[in-house]
Amino acid sequence: MELEISVEDLLNKRKIESDRIEFKAGWNPDDIYHSVCAFANDYNNDGGGYIAVGVEEKNGVAVRPVKGIPEYMLDEIQKEMLSYNNMISPPYFPKAIPLEVDGKWILVIVARTGQQRPYKSPEHVTSKKDKKYNYYIRYLTSSVSVVIIDDKIEEAFPLMNALAKRGVPYSYYDGKSKNYPEKTLDNVRIIFLDMHLDEAAGGATNTKNIVSLLVAGIDALVNENNGPYVVMVWSKHDSQHLIELEDTLLNKNSVSCRPIAVLNMEKSLCFESIYDENNVKSEWKLRYDGMDILEKNLSVQLKMIDSFMILCNWENGIKNSARETVEAIGTLFDRKDQKWNDNLKACMIRMAKAYAGQNLDMSDENIIKNVYFSMNNILSDFNGVETEQIVKKIAGEIQFPKEKKDIAGRILVLIEDAGKEYTLSCDDKIYYIYEDTKLICQNKDMIKLFKNKEDGYNRIRGLLYDTYLSNVCSINSLLNIRKNLIDKTRPGNIYEASEKFKKELCDVRGIDKNLWEDIKGIELEISPICDYAQNKRKRLRILPGLEIPAKLFYKDDSKYTYLTIPIMIDGKERRMLFDFRFYTSELIDYFDEKNPLYAIGDELLQNIKEELSTHSIRSGIVYVE
Repeated sequence: MELEISVEDLLNKRKIESDRIEFKAGWNPDDIYHSVCAFANDYNNDGGGYIAVGVEEKNGVAVRPVKGIPEYMLDEIQKEMLSYNNMISPPYFPKAIPLEVDGKWILVIVARTGQQRPYKSPEHVTSKKDKKYNYYIRYLTSSVSVVIIDDKIEEAFPLMNALAKRGVPYSYYDGKSKNYPEKTLDNVRIIFLDMHLDEAAGGATNTKNIVSLLVAGIDALVNENNGPYVVMVWSKHDSQHLIELEDTLLNKNSVSCRPIAVLNMEKSLCFESIYDENNVKSEWKLRYDGMDILEKNLSVQLKMIDSFMILCNWENGIKNSARETVEAIGTLFDRKDQKWNDNLKACMIRMAKAYAGQNLDMSDENIIKNVYFSMNNILSDFNGVETEQIVKKIAGEIQFPKEKKDIAGRILVLIEDAGKEYTLSCDDKIYYIYEDTKLICQNKDMIKLFKNKEDGYNRIRGLLYDTYLSNVCSINSLLNIRKNLIDKTRPGNIYEASEKFKKELCDVRGIDKNLWEDIKGIELEISPICDYAQNKRKRLRILPGLEIPAKLFYKDDSKYTYLTIPIMIDGKERRMLFDFRFYTSELIDYFDEKNPLYAIGDELLQNIKEELSTHSIRSGIVYVE
């Protein structure tokens, strides 16, 4: 029997994921059969794995030359395996392939994904006493979107199989603290949570202890920067303790990342009890239509938070677009070609130059960076097609409210305070504030609406405006502020100006001196992007300005001024105010001693340039009055 990949590729973990290969220095049946059982279960649907016996490992890498095993043991081991295979329930038969490597013999055990999952194996296959059986799986922390927490793996497997068949990445945990990952996950969107983790709970029955265990598990899994996710209670105990769990997760600071919703789905909808001839319950089994029921119920419940589904669909679309991008670039050359790697790297250099210009700094770091920027552009095109497909699929399932009953116009922001709901809305002509459905005030000018102090709603008015402004600033920053500083001097970079200049510009703009402390002088690098790309800049073109509080409401109809939309900078609501009269240029080394604070997006940069250009070519007339 031959191995389908070369032994060198196996030992060097090439052409196959490293987590599908295990190295064992010697023949230890108990330990090895735990791995065999785990690969057979293959909850991640990777195709099983390989166990190389007679190979030591150091830091995950095979030690060469291999340690090997005596040749006479090869037949003995394979005979032992026949009996151990029958101990697995249901019986499972991996392949054992002897191979000669480095002048010594090793045994490669090929354990494919089993067709009768889940499998369990004795804790000690070599023991002649009554054997304790366990389910064995591999605990991985790869990119996930779904997490399953259930102490009974046989009840979780149908869900795991269904997710795997649909290409949805997931991870499984049995609820025991020792088996949670060392580092929290940051790509979780749905957690299927069994309410009663009997084994992990250690016999706990009271609500407080059970909820505490569940919450601790979620906190051990989900990173504080994870983003929105949903907890789906997945239990066969009539949702016992659900209210307490929901209250703890949503209304208390019990976890570093709070879920947006706690939903409930009874296992009994999808599973059924199987009884033996003595009418004794022998099995808890997935119904023939169990997965269809699960998917329908999950869809119904997620529609209650359909904005979350919009985000998830987009996220999945990006993953698909990334895969298509890699496939498109990876197939530029025939993969059978021995020069595939060299040809593709040569192509990548041309891609980097296409993005950054012909004068690209040819350091490895810079080439890689610009290859990635170029790939981002390709991905964007693929994602356009993917987006169209997603929209067609979900457009009939998700609907945006045109307006809320008894409330005029579209809703801009909602808040709750003291048991009442307050709404800020707009019908494109007038802004409104409501208490529940009672109209408090309205005005054509939002600023005047929030400055009104006559109706006794000052605090609520402030809360509404603060929430609205914070949301606006955050979104505008996502759209117009670049997190990646591509180069120290690049068009779009913002630098801090001198204190002397700040005071001069504040004085020219007529800004109250009491406000100067919360204002920062800034300089925008505004040189043509083509000059930057081709390394043709002789001088840097600079547009000075001010970074001011967004609430300053600075109004100036002067043709000298560009006032940006509100943005979020370092957690503060800000605007940038540029004065075209201070437009200047400096030598190329002007910013050598300065680091950029942040950078604005290309669209905003172009808009500022257009306004500057209009200012520069304005015509004037000489006249008398």
